[in-house]
Amino acid sequence: MQANASKEYSDATKGSLDPFGEETFEILEFGVHYMLTGFFAAFGVVANTINFIIFYRQGLLSSSPNVIFAGIAISDFCACFLVFWCIVFKYFVKFSVGQPSTANSIATILLWQFDYFATVTVWLTVYMTVGRVICICFPFMSKRTFTPTQSLVVILAVHALTFTIEFSDITHNRLSREVNPKTNKSYLGLHENNNVSDKYEIVTDLLYAVFRFLSISIVIFCNIIIFWKVNLSKKFRQSTVSALSSSASETDSVSPKTKGDKQVYENETRDNVNSGVAVATRNVPKMTKEMTLLRMVVVVSMLFTFCYILTVPYAIIINYVLKDLTWEYFYTAWFAYYCTLLLETANSSVNIFIYYKLSSRYREEFKKFFCFDFRNSE
Repeated sequence: MQANASKEYSDATKGSLDPFGEETFEILEFGVHYMLTGFFAAFGVVANTINFIIFYRQGLLSSSPNVIFAGIAISDFCACFLVFWCIVFKYFVKFSVGQPSTANSIATILLWQFDYFATVTVWLTVYMTVGRVICICFPFMSKRTFTPTQSLVVILAVHALTFTIEFSDITHNRLSREVNPKTNKSYLGLHENNNVSDKYEIVTDLLYAVFRFLSISIVIFCNIIIFWKVNLSKKFRQSTVSALSSSASETDSVSPKTKGDKQVYENETRDNVNSGVAVATRNVPKMTKEMTLLRMVVVVSMLFTFCYILTVPYAIIINYVLKDLTWEYFYTAWFAYYCTLLLETANSSVNIFIYYKLSSRYREEFKKFFCFDFRNSE
């Protein structure tokens, strides 16, 4: 459903059972689709450009998370870019009165490409979340599995697999010239390729709903594991440091009453306990860095879950429940699509706030990039 709903059709039964009227729908279309989605798309183009530059400046191949975050930034940039130009063509590009809407045809093709990059973002988010779970549960295994090079290979593999699965959808529509008999002028119009059968479309729609549900379920399950493991490790660190600190204080409070072997033993015991406290204190920056990364992954994945969870019931209802009644619920179906598109576009544009809020390294690089780092000038 990627066309201008209120202007492209003129069937008398359109929206006959629909709770929305045409005038109400046009107001909602302008506010939700053109204004809100357009704003998030334009902002996402700028924000993801900044994200990629900052991750590049930090050392793109220096760590596996940097590679994954940069890959998500690229796919989000492409998604926002396509949505932005789709809205420009649909709303701002005007053609002569009476001419078929070439702008709507171009917008439809752009939104088909948007689905490709949105799917890439979905599975990169899944890969990122699963990677963090493996790093927590099997830290020694993660050092060999989640290297920067292997993460780059996974990103390229996700693109290749997504393109293979959605090739027919991406190439489903094409632009070609036809002659308008009313004006006797040629125009660029949208045409469907004949190589896509109805049975294939049913299968792809089903796979879309299944894979989207599967991706969201994996992310939710991984977040539950992260919360559980982090809570356990936090309690363990607190109890360990507390026990070591109390042992050190008790050892320091003991007064030596005898000389010789007993005094040497007490000194060795005190030194061992103090060294244990020192090691635990020394590991705090490393723990803090890991916790920061975990918080970023959890917040990004939770935002993804919130923004994409409605796409599953939408796909099922439109493609199966209302498959033969879409015309009667024309405006409602389109408004639901605009809402899901708004959430998907918002998910692709607001990660910059998460990175800036939770990562001090990102924040410092951001300030340096925009010349806000005044500490060296003082």
